[in-house]
Order: sequence, then C-alpha cells, then structure tokens
Amino acid sequence: MRAGGRFNPDAIGAVRVRPDKKSAETFPLHELAAVVPKGGRNIGVLVHEAAYIKPVMSAIQASPDFNQQPQRSEENELELILKVEPERKEGLVKRAKELCHAWREQVRAERHKRDVVVKRWHKDGLLTANDKTRLEKELQKLQDKRMAHVDSKEKEILQHIAAKEGR
Repeated sequence: MRAGGRFNPDAIGAVRVRPDKKSAETFPLHELAAVVPKGGRNIGVLVHEAAYIKPVMSAIQASPDFNQQPQRSEENELELILKVEPERKEGLVKRAKELCHAWREQVRAERHKRDVVVKRWHKDGLLTANDKTRLEKELQKLQDKRMAHVDSKEKEILQHIAAKEGR
C-alpha cells in the first residue's frame, strides 16, 4: 500500500507473461522487461526483445489489477508507457480492508491447521489432556497477538490514507 498502491513498479513487474502461445510456461514481467517510473503518473516498461511486446501488452491488459492498454513510446519502439490513474479514497480504503481481512483469514487458517495437529497428537497419546489445554491456550495467545498486529496495521494504513487525502 505504501509503495504506490497497485500501480507500483514491483506490482507491475510481478504480472505473469506467457511469451510463447504454444507453451504454458509463464514468466514475471520483470524478467522480460525493465519496469521504471517515468515521472509524474507514467511508468515505462522497457521490453528486452521486440518479440515480447505483444505478450507483455496482453498480460497487462488481462491483469485484473491494471486492466489498461499500454501505449507504445514514440521515441523507443521497445518501450511501453502506462498512465497511472490515481485511486480514489474509497477504493484505497476498500482494498486495504480486503487485504487485512485476507490476512486475518490466513491467521485463522494457520490456527485451524495447528488445532488439527494438536488434536491428532492428543488422540495418538502424545499429549495429555492438560498439555493439550495448555497448548491450546498458548496458541490462542499467539493468535490474539497476531490479530492485534493486523488490527494495528489496518488502523495505521487507514490513518495514512485519511492523512494523504487531507493534503
């Protein structure tokens, strides 16, 4: 969220590109091109080979995060230019909340996996009832600590968005 939202060079460089239509093999865009900020609201994609231009354009268009047509540069035939559209405050807040919700779900899923293992250990006789209870309490403390961390990060991000919007 801090590195420019969804339109930062790292996020664009992570888009998967399939250079050969006959092959199912894909590569991250940053392996086929250099993704650089051009200043202002433009990001340049310097493709290493002319054969990669169309696959890179298709991958960016098909990406749900970017979904736009990169424009060819007039000065360099191997360069594509993306116009970064600023995200609205409502969109940023929604995306931040969705990310934090997914993070919480991941914490809960990890806890569930650990609960299954602890129950199996208890069933197999590797843990006594007291050990199982103590371990479950310890797992709950760890989960609460991680959830508090997620909550604090969410609050920090939302405050940052509100402060940025207030400028």
